Amino acid sequence: MLRVFLCLLILALLAVPAVPESTAGDNGEEVPIDVTAPGQRLLRTVVAKPLSDGKEEPACAKELGDLLSFDLSFAGPFEPAADPQQVRRRGIAPGLFDFAPLEAAAVDFLVLSGYTVAGSTLTVELRLYHVPSRSLKVAKRFTATVKELRQIGHLFSDEILLAVTGKRGPFSGGITLVTRKGGAKELALMDYDGHNMRPLTGNGSLNLHPDCAAGGAEIVYTSYKNGGPDLYRREIYQGSEARLTRSAGGNITPAFSPDGRRIAFSSSRDGNAEIYLMNRDGTGLRRLTSNRAIDVSPCWSPDGREIAFVSDRLGKPQIFIMGADGQNVRRLTTSGPYNVNPSWSPLGDRIVYSGQVEGTFQLFSIMPDGRDNVRLTAVGRNENPRWSPDGRFVVFNSSRAGGDGIYLMRADGSAQIRVSSGAGSDAEPVWAAAR
Repeated sequence: MLRVFLCLLILALLAVPAVPESTAGDNGEEVPIDVTAPGQRLLRTVVAKPLSDGKEEPACAKELGDLLSFDLSFAGPFEPAADPQQVRRRGIAPGLFDFAPLEAAAVDFLVLSGYTVAGSTLTVELRLYHVPSRSLKVAKRFTATVKELRQIGHLFSDEILLAVTGKRGPFSGGITLVTRKGGAKELALMDYDGHNMRPLTGNGSLNLHPDCAAGGAEIVYTSYKNGGPDLYRREIYQGSEARLTRSAGGNITPAFSPDGRRIAFSSSRDGNAEIYLMNRDGTGLRRLTSNRAIDVSPCWSPDGREIAFVSDRLGKPQIFIMGADGQNVRRLTTSGPYNVNPSWSPLGDRIVYSGQVEGTFQLFSIMPDGRDNVRLTAVGRNENPRWSPDGRFVVFNSSRAGGDGIYLMRADGSAQIRVSSGAGSDAEPVWAAAR
């Protein structure tokens, strides 16, 4: 557990404009940057080499600097810029470095960090400066173990996005996924950027379809470990687990409601795969759909009022939306022969899904009313898209480099990058909370 003694130096959201002048309101108050606005220019950002307050640890400094640069570059509004005065910097506090060379290079933001290593204890201080106003935007101090360096960096990246855009980033969270282990499929957890992979299950069976509750510290999933397929609810970090169903037909594709109190899932307990609803402890079972078709893969709208799901009731699988009470069913996707894996953005404005194109699967994004259907991927087989908690990014699995791997992209399909390593088979990623 990260011992973040956040001696929170000050979340210095000063009255001085902390974003470029083009984002300031008429009354001089700070206005967060809309990173999705058409024509929004990138913010030139210097991530300076971390400075040691004592014995230098080059590996720690490089890892922290590289991590911050990766997070900010992937986030979208930031553009890496060369540091014009690294050799002349004596510290990270005002007066120990010069803004003038940064201003001359048209730099918008400067990220400075200093660290001290004492045995296994790591102390890191990080600061974000807005160069045009010469103001401190964010300052934080963390004390943890050396092994927790990456988590510290991701936490600060989240704070940078909060300060600059008005919405916290998702980088300190992890990703739960299904990974093949011989003939078994186990659940694992990794940092969002693919580092620190660690197992969640090890039962030698098939463990599939994970979904995270609000807050991301609890998952529900399908497992065959006791015959199954049955549903289990598991606390990610403590390991406690509860069995929710007992093999009355197949029980698959569970999805937590936004408040974490209910679970929608597909079950063939009555002879046909239908969508059901139950309380998080397995009680209060209720059937939502009733037809001869196969209904699977429910996902909730962020307000908990509607559920999108996959049904072949019109022939081949398409995506439909219904009320959380099972009423008012309507078809969402009308193009493409085979559409599956819906995931509703936490912002409520888009649903991503996987659709068949020329014999393989690509990812699409569509509005909940069926308008503006946009293709996001073009290479390989791409499936199981899921949103980050802030709605900025989509994680998915793709075969574009051979075996299935976990990929990330921005919500508009840009900056697609593989984050899982190795040549194994990794699939069904879901964003989880930070530890």
